[in-house]
Amino acid sequence: MAGRLHPAIRNLYLTSGALFVLSGLVGVWAAADRDLAWMRFVMLSLAWLGSAVPLVVRHGRSGVLALAGLMAAVAAGLAGGSLFLGLLPGENVAAALVTLLPLGLGGLQWLIQRGQLGWAWPTGLSLAAAVAALAVAQERSAWIALGAGLCLAALLSWRHGPARLLRWPWAVDLAGLAGILGVAGLWVGLSLRPELIAGGWNRPVIWHDALILLQDYPLTGVGLGQTAMVLSSYVYLFHVPFLYQTYNLFLQVAVEQGLPGLFGFVGLVAAGAAGLWQAYGHPRRTVRHWANWVAVSLGGTFAFGLVNAGLYSSWLAPLLFVPLGFALWLPALATGLKLTAGLDLDRPELGGLGGYLAALVPLIPVAALALLLTWPGIEALLEANLAVVAQTRAELSLYRWPQWPIQDELRRSDRLDLREALARYQKTLAIAPTNVTAHRRLGQIALSRGQYELARRHLAAAFQLAPDQRPVRQMLGEVYAVLGQEEAAVNIWQGGNADPHKLELRQWWYSHIGAGPESQSMDQAIHALKRALQANPAFRARP
Repeated sequence: MAGRLHPAIRNLYLTSGALFVLSGLVGVWAAADRDLAWMRFVMLSLAWLGSAVPLVVRHGRSGVLALAGLMAAVAAGLAGGSLFLGLLPGENVAAALVTLLPLGLGGLQWLIQRGQLGWAWPTGLSLAAAVAALAVAQERSAWIALGAGLCLAALLSWRHGPARLLRWPWAVDLAGLAGILGVAGLWVGLSLRPELIAGGWNRPVIWHDALILLQDYPLTGVGLGQTAMVLSSYVYLFHVPFLYQTYNLFLQVAVEQGLPGLFGFVGLVAAGAAGLWQAYGHPRRTVRHWANWVAVSLGGTFAFGLVNAGLYSSWLAPLLFVPLGFALWLPALATGLKLTAGLDLDRPELGGLGGYLAALVPLIPVAALALLLTWPGIEALLEANLAVVAQTRAELSLYRWPQWPIQDELRRSDRLDLREALARYQKTLAIAPTNVTAHRRLGQIALSRGQYELARRHLAAAFQLAPDQRPVRQMLGEVYAVLGQEEAAVNIWQGGNADPHKLELRQWWYSHIGAGPESQSMDQAIHALKRALQANPAFRARP
């Protein structure tokens, strides 16, 4: 049965959700830990299906929103309590509260307006506990995100207010679009050039490093729930997890589900925002009441997602779909609303502009995927992606610490079969000799196995192509060090702000395997690096 939601928005949500779920299935296939990936896939799929329930609702009831708001208030209180009990880290609790608090406050306002004070008191206490937890969490970006959500609600209320208050609504629309594009452009700029930000804020550095994984796994992602070990093993070159997220929601989705998953996720967010836009300006007080609170939640969730991916990267991921479900439910209450002049959203017919919108808008994420799959050089991109998946699954399905003290030892073991990965890397280079991924990964494998000259050739080629990649600089400097080229090693490490303490772990590896000359050369190079850093404090180790 057709809902009140405009068909273009409904179809966009369905198409984007299907792409998001299918990319999740690919993420299960790519994952080294299939059990974890399956659990996350089921969780995300059910959350999306739950948020899509409003798509089949023709006449929504405000009481359903009120009940959902009260449930959000209870969940916010529980999330706050989990912080005080030490059950969840502060950044994840903050992410959950940015989403739940506005919706819970909406439920509280609904109770107060109807004189239900008996239920309002416990609801208010639950929300007070949540606010206290948010203060204790000390996540300033969460408060900033809530402020951004409030600004969004105020802007939308003003934009859809009485005509005398806004003479040129199109100017506000253009300004809003310019703001979104500006934020996206700023994020891209900081990710590509993190050195533009001074003062120790390390999020741009993390984004820059995580983009390496997006370059390696653009079509499949690293797999659902696999970010921590993949990031440590192939970017930070650690033997245990170092970071559990990329600190950007959209980047995190792309890293775990590839660009197809990102296209689907962006489509879901766009459909939710369009549903919220459709609900604004309706004369019914209930719709306006909830539209404001949903705007704060939706805007805050994705504003916080610009600097934190705690929701998606944790078991709180279903909360991402809560504000989207609210936004899609509102139009079911908004009888008689018109999205644009001459377009009656209550009429089920798909004629004129409405028909074109319903047919073309849902194809946007599919068109983006088609463009990706027909991009020049896609053959080498696909081959490299399949190669890194083969390597990751072969290595991380076996690697367990402390059974294997470091990944290099596993790569020297007879238990590891990398023939498929190596063959695909060679095929990639036959198609595209300048593929950075293939050179870096072949250099890493050769270095682990003690094939230093082969490692030097591949890593030097990768350095020429991508001198700003952290793992390339660290491993190439290590090759120069073990080959006795101390000055070259120090120059490479210093240019990449290498951390001597991380390099000492590599020295331990050479001592562990009884490679005395290599261990001594590494020790000398590390001490030379320390002296160089003391002489020039401008070179500081990046986090």
